[in-house]
Amino acid sequence: MMDKIIHDKCIGVIKDAIKSEHKESEHKVYAYLDEINIDETGDNSYLSFSLITEKILDFDVEYRTVTGYRPFFLSYVATENIKAFVKKYEESVKENEQLDYVDRWFEISFSDKEPATPIFEFEGYVEYSASPIKYIQKRLKIIATSIPNDVKEKINKTYSVSTTDNGDVDDIFRGVFGGASYKKARVYNVGHGNFITVNGKKGKDRFSFIYDIGTHRGRFGAMKTKYSRAKHAIAGCIPNAVILSHWDSDHIMGVVFAKDIIFEKKWFAPDVNDSGTNAKRLACFLDYKGVLVMVEKNDFARVISETDIMKLMMGKNKSTNHITKVNCSGLAFKITTTNNNKKVSRFMGDVPYAALVDASGNNLMKDDIKKNDNLVMPHHGRKMSTDRVDDYHTRGAYGFAIYSNSNEETLHPQDLKKTYNYKVECTKDYPLCCEIDL
Repeated sequence: MMDKIIHDKCIGVIKDAIKSEHKESEHKVYAYLDEINIDETGDNSYLSFSLITEKILDFDVEYRTVTGYRPFFLSYVATENIKAFVKKYEESVKENEQLDYVDRWFEISFSDKEPATPIFEFEGYVEYSASPIKYIQKRLKIIATSIPNDVKEKINKTYSVSTTDNGDVDDIFRGVFGGASYKKARVYNVGHGNFITVNGKKGKDRFSFIYDIGTHRGRFGAMKTKYSRAKHAIAGCIPNAVILSHWDSDHIMGVVFAKDIIFEKKWFAPDVNDSGTNAKRLACFLDYKGVLVMVEKNDFARVISETDIMKLMMGKNKSTNHITKVNCSGLAFKITTTNNNKKVSRFMGDVPYAALVDASGNNLMKDDIKKNDNLVMPHHGRKMSTDRVDDYHTRGAYGFAIYSNSNEETLHPQDLKKTYNYKVECTKDYPLCCEIDL
């Protein structure tokens, strides 16, 4: 929990941002477009913005190294007018860059009075966490499609963190994960989000790690009600390490519910510098604590490190299958176990299958075992090409696949069923989690 004095000051700067009735520069509110989720099957499309003010920047500089501080989140989740905004926004950038937006920064307002004719406006809610997550329904108005350069510079200076040397990443990974063996993975029902634990032993001791610690995004306050069991699971989890596929809110925001001890464990994550201020605030705090191992991105997919049974890899930093660079350049891994028969389990994060092909055309997820495998599907089962699945799974052979979502089945899981004979399940059908034998 955050110290009460720091907590009260934090709530003060958050509430000041939400009011947004002032015109002075220190009260202006800036929004970074973190995520676009277009629901193919239902009404759960949303946009997520990280919100920041100069007062919040000053608060973070003053308190983030003070005992009792915890990284917090301040977001706006837009739930109406999504497709109209995306169409308008994509028309303003080059066609070949449409999913890697030229500038994701906006100046916004929550005022009911001004401006009378905004550039765009949304219905949705503010989501913030200085302790528990709270939600306030608000209308957001975009009043400018860029922010001042001096404000950008202040943001970058406040949340500056460097990547870890590649050799050090390899050494640290082997030190943490070397010698571990695994029996089970649990893929939790957090709606549209990722929270996975992998459990086993290292020597005679229990060993576990978290792969993404996300929560549901979309409809108002679902983590408080529908997914409360997963929230309690996060609170009770004490891992040996954390791996983040990437820094989107639906992959990190569950840290709000976690015990403070999680900030003492090593975190392996991609470069955060193309993410919003919520992610950067968390990364800076982890860096200050000396536990962040941040991996540099590259134009080509590559293996980051490996042990005798586990291989950590990063996707290429290029848009693939109409999926953004942030998703494509995430961390994924596979585990090969020999508990009974040899089995390969692949954990994809949001990295599409084609993004894990290296410069020589080799699929990094490939293995000589091409059946009876486990697959945690990429990008919540969203639409994408499955052609590269042929590299590691024989069509018609049995395999098990699971995806994390709150929606009905899309073409992606249907294709894995029909073309590849995977038994496909969705976390929405589990009260708490799907348990996978590794």
